[in-house]
Amino acid sequence: GDEQVIQQVVEFARATSADVHFVHVQDGEGYKVSKTVFEQIFRDRLPDSTFNLVQVESSSIEEGLSKYAADHAIDLVVLGTVHRNLFERLTHRSVTKRMLLNAKMPLMVAHFD
Repeated sequence: GDEQVIQQVVEFARATSADVHFVHVQDGEGYKVSKTVFEQIFRDRLPDSTFNLVQVESSSIEEGLSKYAADHAIDLVVLGTVHRNLFERLTHRSVTKRMLLNAKMPLMVAHFD
């Protein structure tokens, strides 16, 4: 899941000399993560990588990501998605799908099982 997405993004960034911004959007629906805990998780998993770690608050994840990307001239947004069964697909509100439908910037979707 998340570790695979992070590792593939880091490898892609190294191959293209890209700057990586990990953006956590707090939309009021999920759990809050303290920035220090967030940083430690990434530093433990990616000790040899350089990246920008940012938390933003927004009324929606899509809005927060889109605004951050526009404000920081981000060239490509990478979203991770996992395979879901039929019931999950019918009931899950997919951030990736909503971003794809409303994107004003290039998106890359990484699929993981």
